[in-house]
Amino acid sequence: GDWQAEFDRIVDDAAREAFRLLCQQQAGGAYLYYVPSTAAEWGRLVPVTDGGHPPAGAVLGEAQRIPGDRTVQGIRAWIHERARRLPLIPFGGVS
Repeated sequence: GDWQAEFDRIVDDAAREAFRLLCQQQAGGAYLYYVPSTAAEWGRLVPVTDGGHPPAGAVLGEAQRIPGDRTVQGIRAWIHERARRLPLIPFGGVS
C-alpha cells in the first residue's frame, strides 16, 4: 500500500475542513487536534474551532492556532508540517 498517498489524503481533508471552518468564523480561529493511530487504524486530523468540542480521544496537535489568513494551499502546508510529527500512521505497520 502507498502510505504516503493516505497520509496526504488525511492532510488534504484536514486542510479543506480547516479552511471551511475559518471561512465561517468571523472572529476566533481553529486549532488542529488529532486522534492517534492504533496498530491497525490510521489516525485522524481534526480541526476544531475556538470553543468547539473536539471528538472523544482527540489530542491538541499544536498550541498555535491554524493560520486564518492563508489560502487552502497555505493551510495545507502548515498542517503538513505539523502532521509529520504526529502519530497518524498505524504502528502495526502499513500493509
